[in-house]
This record gives sequence, structure tokens and C-alpha cells, in this order.
Amino acid sequence: MCRPKKVRLLMALARVAFQSPRQLKDFGFSRCFPAYTHMKSLLLLCLLLANALAAAETAPARPIEKLRLGAWEDEIGYRQAVRAGNTVFISGTVGSGPMPAAIREAYGILENTLKHYGLTFAHVVKETIHTTDIEALKANLPLRRSYYGKDFPAATWVQVGRLYEPDHVIEIELVAVMPEPAP
Repeated sequence: MCRPKKVRLLMALARVAFQSPRQLKDFGFSRCFPAYTHMKSLLLLCLLLANALAAAETAPARPIEKLRLGAWEDEIGYRQAVRAGNTVFISGTVGSGPMPAAIREAYGILENTLKHYGLTFAHVVKETIHTTDIEALKANLPLRRSYYGKDFPAATWVQVGRLYEPDHVIEIELVAVMPEPAP
């Protein structure tokens, strides 16, 4: 018996709709709809399929929101943050100078970005740090901890040879999740 996927799907929907294989036969189903003699049955099945697909439709997705901090973002080709649904992706944010000052600079900008979405560092679920001096970063762990308190995200720290500009010593990227609205 030759039953392409679409025919099997339509027959399965018809079985559910009519609750009996005998009723399927009464509606003129035969092997692979020979010569399309049963157009009424085919039309009925198409209507059933359309109804099933309409019932399975989900709520529309939230639009993607992008945060732009300045014109340099257009020149480079990025946005400071992108919100998709309940997730906020924050681009790598840099700091320059001695490591303590660079950490304060980067986390200060990140804190303001989080505030834009009504979030704090407690909402951060992933942190990625690129630095040109991992030992200097490790020496300043208490400063980093001051932003998170005792609620740390998943984290990755990587030492690199250079960042976007030669004077950048740290770049921090975050992913934060917005809390679900109260029911």
C-alpha cells in the first residue's frame, strides 16, 4: 500500500475526527485516493488539518528589543544589549587602565545596562570575561564579588593577547534572565 506522509497524516486526522476506520471507508477512502475521485473527502480532511493547525497556534512572540548606547555602535556594527523574550544578552563591555579601575568601569556600564531593563546582577546567569592579564583579574576577585554579592552566575574567564583597542584590559559579556511576571 502506498501512503505518502501527507496521506498518512490526513488519514490519522480523519481517524481522530470520525473515531472509526469503518467510517473512513464510508467516506470513500481507498488506496492512495485513486484518480482523485474522492475530492469531498480530501477537502474535508484539509479542513480538519487547517483546524488542527489553528488550534496548535501559540501566542505571538515578543519583539526583539535592542539597546544602543552611542553612535560608535553603528560604526562597529553591534548593540550594547539585545532582549529576546525574557533573556537579555549584553555585549562585551570594556575597561581600560589598571585592572581595578578597568573592572569598575566595565561593571559600572554593565550595571547601568541591567538597570535599563529593571535588572540587577542577581539576574545574571552567565558571565564571560576576556582579559589581557588573568593574574591581575584574579588578584581583584573581591572587587568583582562586590557586584554579585553571594549569588554568582556561571562564568568563563579567558586570557587573550589583545582586545578591540590596545588600552582595553578587560571585556565582560553577560546574559541575564528577566523574572516571570506574577500571575
